[in-house]
Amino acid sequence: IGAATGAFGGDIWGAIFGGGGSAQPPHHRDGEHDVVIGTAQPRNPPPLAPAPIDNPGPTTPMPDDPTTPTPNPGPPTPDPTPGQPQNTAPCAQAWSGLSVGYCGALHEGLAAAQQMLSKGGCGTFYGGRGSSVLSATRYRFLDLHNQNTGAGTQSIDSVFINSKGPYMTYDPVPGHVGPFGRFWVRPGFRAFILLHELGHQLAPITGFKPDANDRDLNEAQSRLVLSRCF
Repeated sequence: IGAATGAFGGDIWGAIFGGGGSAQPPHHRDGEHDVVIGTAQPRNPPPLAPAPIDNPGPTTPMPDDPTTPTPNPGPPTPDPTPGQPQNTAPCAQAWSGLSVGYCGALHEGLAAAQQMLSKGGCGTFYGGRGSSVLSATRYRFLDLHNQNTGAGTQSIDSVFINSKGPYMTYDPVPGHVGPFGRFWVRPGFRAFILLHELGHQLAPITGFKPDANDRDLNEAQSRLVLSRCF
């Protein structure tokens, strides 16, 4: 469900919400070069006083003493997902740190999808591999610059979720018909998006074809997920 940048995936939201087409994820710059600015030195610095011959014993260096050892900061912290708030933390099945909101949204959809896969018909549709592949998938939230794009499958174990798309922005209203003429709850709707992408991840089993630029095909493949899992 979404424009895939690889040979997988598609964009059902062109069919549901209008628009469509593929969206390329923005280039991510891993870091910037640090600029080191030196301190000017006097032209004729005064001579240093000779060190005393006798040993006066150890002294405690002052906090601003340049000879004070600097603690090893350790390895750098990985960059958070581009476009995310900086208050990130490790999140299971995410490529990098996520904010609490994004991590919660991811796990809400995953839990509901796993529940669907426990049903015989749904599990069989994915050849009995759906649950294990879903658990092994790493997800990354990116602004794909198209509000109609839900997600995009990159490979069998990598999926991009549009941080500005329906996975995050669609809020079902109780008693109101939503996409595909259904009454949705948010966990089920998010599970639906993930299960559509799982269809692309397991295309040799499900028969899914790339549908980013084919409105009729991505709607038909979405309805196939609905008929087997919902």
